[in-house]
Amino acid sequence: MGPRLPGSPGDARAVAWSLAKLKSLGFSNVRAEPVTVPRWIRGEARADIVAPWPQTLVVAALGGSVGTPDSSIEAEVVPVGSLDDLKAQPRERIEGRIVFFTARMERSRDGAGYGKTVAPRGSGAAEAARLGALAMVMRPAGTSTSRTPHTGAQRYSGGIPPIPAFALSNPDADMLEQQLASGLPVRLRVASTSRWDGEAQSANVIGEIPGHGRKDEVIVLGAHLDSWDLGTGAHDDATGVGVVTAAAKLIGESKRRPQRTIRVVFYANEEFGLSGAKAYAASRGDSIERHVLGLESDLGAFRPYGLRARVAPDRLSLVRSIQSVLEPLGIAYHGTEASGGRTSASCANSACRSWTSSPTPHRTSTCTTRRTTPSTRWIPACCA
Repeated sequence: MGPRLPGSPGDARAVAWSLAKLKSLGFSNVRAEPVTVPRWIRGEARADIVAPWPQTLVVAALGGSVGTPDSSIEAEVVPVGSLDDLKAQPRERIEGRIVFFTARMERSRDGAGYGKTVAPRGSGAAEAARLGALAMVMRPAGTSTSRTPHTGAQRYSGGIPPIPAFALSNPDADMLEQQLASGLPVRLRVASTSRWDGEAQSANVIGEIPGHGRKDEVIVLGAHLDSWDLGTGAHDDATGVGVVTAAAKLIGESKRRPQRTIRVVFYANEEFGLSGAKAYAASRGDSIERHVLGLESDLGAFRPYGLRARVAPDRLSLVRSIQSVLEPLGIAYHGTEASGGRTSASCANSACRSWTSSPTPHRTSTCTTRRTTPSTRWIPACCA
């Protein structure tokens, strides 16, 4: 299939393949539910240090970035460590310059370093534009030492003219920092032909293992079908598609038939705004109340190593029951920590999502307990 940017030929091939695969595996009610997705064209990107020592850098446009006006932008570089650091700068230091976010992601087993580093990718360009910057570059939200930039989605703020946004590879970010460390002014020239190209049609792909006894109640096993375009999307999220499909198939083949319907959903366009998840929730209406659990696999296919729960004391017996099944697989119990609101449990090495009645999905790096408001109904979710 290759890369599956929303609305691309690869995305369409993935939808067709998924329908055929679920049918061949014996799933029931296999179907594609149309989803309208935004279409973004990456184009070409380039970055060059102009002074004090000229050097070409490896760079990629961040997802959703606009291109550069008049073919390129050249300006002095201003380094900042974080969004808070940027917001603390006087406008005269930022205006007319290129902002460089320097924070380096720490390598950790549970991916905690990603959450600490990724914020500038989402809103760094918008915050820099608010202070009059001409463009934004950042060290990638990743730990690879290869000269391969790590892309991802960024978003602009209404009423503020958008500026181009880029990610460097880690070695190229090191090079830029070294020139800045000289104390001399560093000038950077960036160019990009990225652009938006309207909308396209994609689809959520769905298959089911029908329940018996309580078949109108639904457990969703989800993953997303789209991917970024700079790689093959194997871990993000083709492996998730495989994980939830295999889990549902094993349940369907077990001697103990499921009481509730197990529904596999391959969501369209997770990367560019959760189009598929929003469309799924919006199309369910009142039947969303019959969804008793949602689980998502979206952090690769690495071996789970722990179970962590954040549940009320009266639910600990259920967690212990789950742990008794996982323990023979070498999955350790990592304790519990409840802090109010509805409760959930998570597998270490998992990413999680919950739905609200808005219906807008919310995502956290772990399945933490969240406080609720009268207008929000949370359905706990964690990865299988």
